Amino acid sequence: MKKILITTMLLLTLTSFSAIAQFGIKGSLLSPGGDIVPTHKKGTAYEIYYVQNEWDGLMQSRVGFFHTTLSPALDTFFVYGVKSEISGVNTLLPGYAVYQKLRMNCIFIDQSIRIINKKGLALYAGIGIMIGSAKMKYDRYIESMIIETDGIVNPDIGGLRGNVQAAYKINSHFQVYMQAMHNAIVASDWSNSYAHNTYGIGINYFIKSDEE
Repeated sequence: MKKILITTMLLLTLTSFSAIAQFGIKGSLLSPGGDIVPTHKKGTAYEIYYVQNEWDGLMQSRVGFFHTTLSPALDTFFVYGVKSEISGVNTLLPGYAVYQKLRMNCIFIDQSIRIINKKGLALYAGIGIMIGSAKMKYDRYIESMIIETDGIVNPDIGGLRGNVQAAYKINSHFQVYMQAMHNAIVASDWSNSYAHNTYGIGINYFIKSDEE
């Protein structure tokens, strides 16, 4: 799957089809969802990418890299375990978990369609795919049951992402935009959800303007 996606990305990057080439960057506020809501705070995310505008700007394709680092919501999470005896008696055992920063690094492909284009202002909506990895260290302890130090969670992750964005063309070479996005991301074994929303501002630089 990864080989197919990487190959597709290279083809999109290297094939121009007389499209208008541009590069861009985006910074976003990331709001956790899924299984990372209770464990990590809101944070920032960054994207750097290559874009192709096709069919006179009606379609826009992006290929790029995504990164975020999220801090834990608490220094220590108090948890408990349940010890079951043969006699049928259950005992609650106290414990704690300490999570470190969660890092996600991914590559993505997005395809968007322009819905409105009027006086330099354009509205787009689109969908994409993203794959990569997440990494987090943790310690966990439950009295007489579990002792884990320097544990590591490092799954492959991937999924779909949808977006809407409003873009304004400053001149023939620069375009700024605001974008809202939902990333429906899960671990490759479907064990955990790394879903999140981002709300960002970005800028695109056209190497060749559509007016040339």
